[in-house]
Amino acid sequence: LVSIAAACGAVISGLMGGAVAQVFADFRWEPAALGIVLTYHGLLFILSMALRLVALFFAMAMVARHEPRLRDAVKAHVANNRRRPPGPPPPHGPPTPPM
Repeated sequence: LVSIAAACGAVISGLMGGAVAQVFADFRWEPAALGIVLTYHGLLFILSMALRLVALFFAMAMVARHEPRLRDAVKAHVANNRRRPPGPPPPHGPPTPPM
């Protein structure tokens, strides 16, 4: 789900970038208080950062339903390690025959 959201964000970002570049190709603003010149490159940067912040807040609010919470996973891990007797771990699968 996260990769789908990232892909959609990339597509939207590219489309917005092309639209801003086409519409504001001759844009030039010189705010006297800041002493800088803002062209469509700067405007594209500001819009891109705003979109990335929105995506960040969206991703932080997403909860994967199939994954346990971190707290629950740590509790299960600690509980499983307490129940295991000391010593080497049990073998995994049947032994392999010698060659």
